[in-house]
Amino acid sequence: ESATTHFAAATHDDPADLRGWYLLAWAQSKDDGVAARETLSEAERRGPPQSADAWFYRGLAIHFDDAAEAINSYRQANAVRAREGMFYPQAILHLARARNQQMYASRTIDPFMESEAGLHQLIEQQHYGAYPYYLLSIAHRLAAEIYSGSAGTRDDSLVEYHYAQALEWARRGQQLDPTNDRPIAAEAECLESMGRLDEALEARTRAIESARRRWGRCESLHYRWRLNYWTGHLDAALADIEEHAACDPESVLYSHVYPALVMADMGDPEAARTRALDLARAMPTDALAIIWSAATLRLLGDAAQADELLAEYADKVDFTRGWEPQQSETWLRVLYAHCQSGDRLDELQTLADQTDAPWKLWGEAFFHTALWDLSAGNRAACVAELRRAHRSFDGEINYTYHARLLLVKMQQNSSWPTWNGVSWDDEVPGS
Repeated sequence: ESATTHFAAATHDDPADLRGWYLLAWAQSKDDGVAARETLSEAERRGPPQSADAWFYRGLAIHFDDAAEAINSYRQANAVRAREGMFYPQAILHLARARNQQMYASRTIDPFMESEAGLHQLIEQQHYGAYPYYLLSIAHRLAAEIYSGSAGTRDDSLVEYHYAQALEWARRGQQLDPTNDRPIAAEAECLESMGRLDEALEARTRAIESARRRWGRCESLHYRWRLNYWTGHLDAALADIEEHAACDPESVLYSHVYPALVMADMGDPEAARTRALDLARAMPTDALAIIWSAATLRLLGDAAQADELLAEYADKVDFTRGWEPQQSETWLRVLYAHCQSGDRLDELQTLADQTDAPWKLWGEAFFHTALWDLSAGNRAACVAELRRAHRSFDGEINYTYHARLLLVKMQQNSSWPTWNGVSWDDEVPGS
């Protein structure tokens, strides 16, 4: 709030200075997306930036909403500074971050070279300590995943090369600054991506022990509980979930959904079912809370109770309030109906495609379709929809994360979730 107040005062004192407008939009974006977009529109109305700093701050303001345009802003900042005979390390750093972001979302290799070149430049000139090593490790890991996804159509040796580079740069960053948790987290991400889950778990634990920032510890807990869950350390998984719940007290996933899933695997389906139902009772007018409560029941093998829950709350929920800006009233109504019937996916895809960022909604539609298919006994269809949800790449706190959570369990055990009694081996090929 103090940053917002400070930058708002700057726009009032000197409205012609676009730096203040862009910094205000950046500060507002943390808590108020609507206000941030209004401020950004006002800045854009006043004409293009005229200084390197203004271009850089514009990039910060739009970094997560429009990576391509943020990249253009960072390049402009670099160009202006270069004409002045100077170097702009901040712009180069954030340009690399945005290029990594593009690789993650688009699964294309094109952004890699610009990201790599900029990060090597920062490392050679010793800017920002271990942070460029962390970003370079991520860039190589993303490249490995991209090449892995096209195995057989490109040089498959590039997968092994980029994974090796990802591990090397993560470990070089640790050598440079052993107390920094970011390079350790990058190592953990790479090992998890390679399927080396026990090693990834060990690295995540080191990252948590080294974390100097609260959010760094919380971020690693977000991944460690899942690794504990996959590797069968269920008590540890539940403990991590409970600790992370304090990081994000408003997350229904950490308060209800994830604990219910672990409880079911621990052999206590009644406790799991109670935790799922408690979510609906705690938030009876929240459409998405009811949807998640029903989705958890479906995952727990109780489709009948999920249907009853959705029918009971259909006239009570408020469809005007989503959790994300792109979730309109129409979207929530159709999603709710889809969770009741399982037959509105085409309509959801049409609605998503009409938005500016359809990828932010695709994963949600595919994920809830997957749980409907699972509860109907069609495991193959469930897996197919989970893969589509994962490949929406909507972010590592959203459906890409949720889908991977379930997919790995299903890959580990063809009968999981065992309480549903549906195995891949039981299905007719092609069903």
